[in-house]
Amino acid sequence: MPRVTEEYYEMKKKEIIDAAYRVCLKKPITSIEMKDVIAEAGFSHGVIYRYYKYLDEILSDMVIRINTDNRVDKMVEKILHLY
Repeated sequence: MPRVTEEYYEMKKKEIIDAAYRVCLKKPITSIEMKDVIAEAGFSHGVIYRYYKYLDEILSDMVIRINTDNRVDKMVEKILHLY
């Protein structure tokens, strides 16, 4: 079996997190289930569970990515470089 590269692994996790985010836009976070993310991602149960064992792990990574992507200090730095 060929070895999976780190880039491939991270790309799949990103796709799963993106799917979870889309589900969060449709449903309250308290009513989301793993099957919702699986359906949205279009992956099999086995693929999802290879990367994440629990829904909480997916949601945690999603929140971390949102916080990282929206850091205020980075936004201020971008604004200051414009002038």
